[in-house]
Amino acid sequence: MLHLSLWEDSYRPGSLSESYQRIQKNPALLEELRYLLELKLGLIPSIAPPVELPIASELHLHALYTRNEILAALGYWTLEARPDVRRDAFSLNH
Repeated sequence: MLHLSLWEDSYRPGSLSESYQRIQKNPALLEELRYLLELKLGLIPSIAPPVELPIASELHLHALYTRNEILAALGYWTLEARPDVRRDAFSLNH
């Protein structure tokens, strides 16, 4: 999920490994990400409980996600492909 939040489409690394390498090459970004993660972890009021869904999913009940994270968790977006989504509602045909 972090991978989707960090990179814009035009500068998206081709793999998670490349994403990690880019972060490692930028000490200022790495330090800022560590600080931000510590800060955000301290602000979490509760941890979302796991929920059993009729489909395999990385989403948790009552958790907050961006649209991009939801599309990736449902398998609609991948590292290789991000189909355009411009509507408020759509159907995932599996």
